[in-house]
Amino acid sequence: MRPALLLLSLLSSLALTGQVWRQRVDPNVRLGDTTQLHLVTLVNQSQLLGVVYAISADSIDLQLRGARTRSYLPTRELRFLGLFVTPRIVLDPRSTLPTPPLGDLTLVRTALPYPGRRQFKTVLLAYNSLDFALDEHWQLGIGLAGPLGLLLTQRFRTSVTEWLHLGLSNEFIYAPVLKYGEDPFPVLGDATSLLTVGSQRQFFTLGAGLFYLTDNAVRTTVANYRVGIGSQVGRGNHLYLEALVYSESFRFSLLPTANFSLARRRHRWSFGVATQLLDGDTFAPSPIPYVSYTLY
Repeated sequence: MRPALLLLSLLSSLALTGQVWRQRVDPNVRLGDTTQLHLVTLVNQSQLLGVVYAISADSIDLQLRGARTRSYLPTRELRFLGLFVTPRIVLDPRSTLPTPPLGDLTLVRTALPYPGRRQFKTVLLAYNSLDFALDEHWQLGIGLAGPLGLLLTQRFRTSVTEWLHLGLSNEFIYAPVLKYGEDPFPVLGDATSLLTVGSQRQFFTLGAGLFYLTDNAVRTTVANYRVGIGSQVGRGNHLYLEALVYSESFRFSLLPTANFSLARRRHRWSFGVATQLLDGDTFAPSPIPYVSYTLY
């Protein structure tokens, strides 16, 4: 009896793995309901109308409107599945397009699934990165970190269940401006492990890692810890709080931020304020506003 229970538990856990597609499905969609007309939006922004009968980790069972036979699409191509509703008055036909789900936050990364195949993100024009998702797990990016130099990013994410996500992230900068004499270019980096509970609608994320600096003369590491919590407050709108803590020689610094995110079609703007607390008693004189922009 016990081996059978263990086998059943294993099969159940495997069945939950790969259910990340549920986060890209409108809660009002009923799979297989022929009284509904489903609007399937793919990652390349193309849209299909029909009835979706089933979705698995690998494929979507879809019968297009007007077709006699069913079609099958790769699940990885799904960006959003919603209901097609014809309003009585359409002022802007683009208003029916879905908004991109939330992935990484402004300062704190999460382990939430990647929102699309590629994205460009900038924070105050000081952090600029173009990222490409190789598949549902791996993402690589290249960009510029202000005047410091070339930015390279590598990220891995996987979902244990539809609400539990794990990830690893590494970002580093080749910094020619910090080069001294014949030494090689210094490398500044940030390696982080990630745990996120929830979905892009409501989530809690934790991270722990290291800031590191390497060159011929200096090899330094600084521990850092991250926490983020957020919730969707409207169609494409999110409120979230972030905090980054780092310590060096028993000296702790806390960087808390509060943010509002607004998404429309392929664009997302995040508006936030940040301050800094050193050793528990020193604040920045006033909160510092900042803005970030992401194009999916």
